[in-house]
Amino acid sequence: MKLLATTCLPLIALLLLAACGSTGTFSGHGGTRAATILSHVDGSDPGFPEAGVYLINSPGELEVLGSELLTSVAVDFANQSMIVLALGEQPTTGWAAHINGAQHVGGQLYVQGTAQGPGEDEAVGQALTYPVAAVIVPKLNAEMIHPEIADAM
Repeated sequence: MKLLATTCLPLIALLLLAACGSTGTFSGHGGTRAATILSHVDGSDPGFPEAGVYLINSPGELEVLGSELLTSVAVDFANQSMIVLALGEQPTTGWAAHINGAQHVGGQLYVQGTAQGPGEDEAVGQALTYPVAAVIVPKLNAEMIHPEIADAM
């Protein structure tokens, strides 16, 4: 189990950074606006089989992703956006994602979060899970998303 945790979480973080073409370093750029988190949602959602960070600005974008969990969340897409952190398919229970914050800088969105796997001695069920966390924030647009995801081990 320790081997799984020591190889999977860093790999997930690396994949998230590579997928977005970012170094993942937030250095407090001028004009930074912290996104106010209005609500949190987390759970398991097979609509997110791949790890990634998503900015969703319409019901259509959410529908295309095939989310089961997040389609039930009340979002006023005219005035709000949804940020999603997905850890992708995991082989056991005991995984969790959490979004800690987000900053908007011009067309850039920096998303801070944590990815947590099961503890070394934690009993887990052998079932595929799809850990996901989402936050609702006031409406924003971004051309590039920079994930800054830490392992919470």
